[in-house]
Amino acid sequence: MYAAMTGLGGVGVVVGGLLTTYGAVGLAVIGSVAWTVVNRHVRDPLSQIAAGHNLAGHIAAGLGSPIYDHALPSGVTSARTMGAGATVLALIVAAIAIRVRRQDLPDSPLVM
Repeated sequence: MYAAMTGLGGVGVVVGGLLTTYGAVGLAVIGSVAWTVVNRHVRDPLSQIAAGHNLAGHIAAGLGSPIYDHALPSGVTSARTMGAGATVLALIVAAIAIRVRRQDLPDSPLVM
């Protein structure tokens, strides 16, 4: 992608920098969502156990316990769902923003 933008001069450098920046911000947001979901799924059952509630099968809170076995996949699922939603939103915005009208097209196709 960068090779295609080098012919644009300074604009290509700015666009490339923006793509990198927004990609990093998007990745950070999706990672934060995933970690928040995992943290919430682990913290809530552990606080109930500490309060004395009986959660059958969840007493062992170490790695490999049912709490973690549920928390990690749910965090990844939330992050992937958010990423898919962002992709669909970008597709809709692109479909609305990029319009080709009949008068914008050439009269005859190019023959190579």
